[in-house]
Amino acid sequence: MSVLLVLDLSRPEELWHTLVLKQLPAPAAKELHHLAWERVGVDHPDKSVLNPSLLPLAIVGSKYDLFLSSDSLNTEQRSCICKALRYVALTRGASLQFYSSKQEQLAPRLKSLLAAMAFRASSGAAICQVEPNKPIIISPGADTLQGIGSFKSHITGYDWKSWKNGFEEMFEQKVQTSQASGEDPAKDPQYAEAKIDELRRQKDQELEQYRKRGDRKTLDSAFN
Repeated sequence: MSVLLVLDLSRPEELWHTLVLKQLPAPAAKELHHLAWERVGVDHPDKSVLNPSLLPLAIVGSKYDLFLSSDSLNTEQRSCICKALRYVALTRGASLQFYSSKQEQLAPRLKSLLAAMAFRASSGAAICQVEPNKPIIISPGADTLQGIGSFKSHITGYDWKSWKNGFEEMFEQKVQTSQASGEDPAKDPQYAEAKIDELRRQKDQELEQYRKRGDRKTLDSAFN
């Protein structure tokens, strides 16, 4: 099992509430704890402040084209959104990718990510692409707090609360109905991202076929 979290970069007023993830029950947590640290790296320089997700987690910032062209966001606000998402991805042991259906060159990277999550395969060599005016692509554990820097000059702490308060100070958060009611956002039309949804459907179908082949092999072994 893994978690794919798709965020709308053009709506920063909803980002932080969407990033609040539920914790797993203690028994499952114990079994998955060591795997989480393997993904991040047990020798990561920021280990003391990391709290990696027990399930493989990928954060996809969608509508990157609108994020770049939005008149309601200035350069500082875009920078702060990028820093905040990098911070969350780093501390939760997640990968982070920005995506736009308008930029076809980003599709292969996203497809590779979904395949890796569906089949627990490697998504390739670790990468940390954070150059300005380029879509962010970061593998789990590849970023550092030093590389991210402080959220703003007057917010220097690296704890979750400091970053949460700083982000909400800049972008007042709005809780959507589906979030408040606990409904699945993936089924909410306002979060639709056609290319991502189609890739997810393809990977779901491939995974189901893979499971069926595995079940058949198990049955064949049992009767041979």
